Amino acid sequence: MTGQGIGQAADEHSNVSVELRSVNSRFLKINFSGADCYHSISSDMENAIRETVRRGTISVHIKVDGQLNEDSFRINTAVLKTYQRQLAELNQGEPVALSEILNLPGVVSENISNEEHQKQQQNLVKQALAAAIEKLNEMRKQEGQSMAQQLAENCQQITDLVEQVRSRSPLVVDAYAQRLQERINQMLEKMDMKIDRKDIVREIGIFSDRCDVNEELVRLKSHLEQFQQIIADENCSGRKLDFLTQELLRETNTIGSKSNDAEIAGHVVEMKTVIERMREMVQNVE
Repeated sequence: MTGQGIGQAADEHSNVSVELRSVNSRFLKINFSGADCYHSISSDMENAIRETVRRGTISVHIKVDGQLNEDSFRINTAVLKTYQRQLAELNQGEPVALSEILNLPGVVSENISNEEHQKQQQNLVKQALAAAIEKLNEMRKQEGQSMAQQLAENCQQITDLVEQVRSRSPLVVDAYAQRLQERINQMLEKMDMKIDRKDIVREIGIFSDRCDVNEELVRLKSHLEQFQQIIADENCSGRKLDFLTQELLRETNTIGSKSNDAEIAGHVVEMKTVIERMREMVQNVE
């Protein structure tokens, strides 16, 4: 499910902001960006996210604003003098502006020797991350509630269609029996012959068995009841819903292959459309 969460933490030296963005995905993938020096705790951060998030592509952006002091940066004078000497030779003795040399690699470096200060900032990052996760999950929960309502409505649509198929199914056999009797009567009139009524009954029975969809309708009803129970549970499982949508589609396809009726075929098409819509949604349910 999609969502966003921003968490912040600060002390007298630093302000830390962690932003989480989630987009739909069948699996969990976590990407980090910003503040490279904090990637050393990325495994701890990833574990914290995995405790509450199981699906989605999560983008983690870390921003740290720290107060600078005289110990924050260090100029490597040996490297600076080497640059000056080499550039003077290339420039035929003409001096090069110091401001241009300071931007060259290795001249100015950040002083990261203060391990205690680093540790404090890492703790701030973890605090900000915890707040961001909480806000992200709040947004995802709201989306999940809306999705649960839509899925329940889809289940009701399929239930209504199942009842229409159930009502129509016996009429299909009756209509076939009537058509068969009319054809036989026409043949008897033309060919002046007789036919045993048992043969007609047997033919109707074979057709009835071939197009009987009662078992499929019972299983569809059972799957729909299970589906609604799962989405009503706080510990809803997206993988269970995914499995049930596959079963719903399988039973619906079987009804479509068995039925020999245009009206039932129309109901089957509607059911498959609704199930496909449900299948797309449950791909993003944890």
